[in-house]
Amino acid sequence: VTAADERSAIYINENLDSVGTASRNVLPGTYRVFVQAGKQLSRSHTVRVEAGDDVSIQIDAEFDAAVHTSPGWTGLAFATAADREKLEATYAADFATSLRAQGAGVVILGIDTSKGRSVVYGALVNPRTGREIRRASVALDPAPADDRLRALATFLVDNRPTEGVEIMVAGQGTTAEGPTPGPGPAPDQPTRDGGRWGGWKYLTAVGALGAFGAGAYLLANDNECADDLCLERNAYLPGGIAALAGGAVLAGLTVYLFVSGDGPDEAPASSAFILPTRDGVMAGLTGSF
Repeated sequence: VTAADERSAIYINENLDSVGTASRNVLPGTYRVFVQAGKQLSRSHTVRVEAGDDVSIQIDAEFDAAVHTSPGWTGLAFATAADREKLEATYAADFATSLRAQGAGVVILGIDTSKGRSVVYGALVNPRTGREIRRASVALDPAPADDRLRALATFLVDNRPTEGVEIMVAGQGTTAEGPTPGPGPAPDQPTRDGGRWGGWKYLTAVGALGAFGAGAYLLANDNECADDLCLERNAYLPGGIAALAGGAVLAGLTVYLFVSGDGPDEAPASSAFILPTRDGVMAGLTGSF
């Protein structure tokens, strides 16, 4: 257990364990873990430990205090406007990460004051960096029509400004006069430009085939001359195993390159592995659904 604030006290099953970091061997079961930073208590986190597993958890008491859940609404609540301005985007990214949400961005919606009037604002946040990609607002006085709220959503998702949507840039507002042609790539969003060279997977595939072929040849010819009258014994076993192991590594890298694609920030939907065994190799594919 690691506390975001190294001065925080760590409690396991309501018993004080240590400060900052706790590492324990425990019996399999369910444990309640929370931290205390000064007077601020975190939420109680339920941790399930299976036999033989290593379980890690990081707890930020300030983040837990900002996360609000109730039958009425769920979201982020801050003590002051300054705290919200400073931490909202970062906490939104952390919230998405804690839920294991996968996507190009996290959308924040709220009510604020801009230029002396109440507005409903929206912001798109990069979940990997915690930085805002874009922000806009719609005036609440008079009450906005449904099409204006849809226009706000369209801008956040597609980067298409629409009349009545005020685009916020570095804390300043500029009102869009109308739609602009075509959405462009947003800041902090990955593009395929500058990705790795697509030919690597073919080079590693050729290398894997060559290594497997060399390994098979060496193993097939190992100890070919076993007669004591032979002047030379062919001891190719170590070289054959080394070649097969190298081929397995290259094959695994080839599968990874094909699965992960050519984009630098594209996360593979599945992963593959190839492991040498005593009698050959074992291949597998893992994924989520």
